Amino acid sequence: MAKGQVVTQYDDAGFPAMAAFAIPITFAGGVVKASPGRLLKVVVTTAFASGTGITFYDNASAASGTVLLTILLAAGLAGAVYTIDLPALNGIFAANTGLTAGNLIVGYS
Repeated sequence: MAKGQVVTQYDDAGFPAMAAFAIPITFAGGVVKASPGRLLKVVVTTAFASGTGITFYDNASAASGTVLLTILLAAGLAGAVYTIDLPALNGIFAANTGLTAGNLIVGYS
């Protein structure tokens, strides 16, 4: 019998239920993933400055569609961790809503 096996759990759409990839996102936002997947975790690495916040959409290339997560200015503190675990049927797009500073690491599959 094998011991110490690594097991990866998958959701109903076939995407890993744990972050398979991580990408840094600056306050400017942009495409996280341009195809279907799963938004799993967001870590604020540099605190947000003035502005409203950042919003993640279920969209491959634009700030529209279903909102997956919004992190407002006051909640964008360095070290804050957001566990989302939501499917993104079209892709994942991060849109800046007036921030002038802040950085994130986004975990997705």
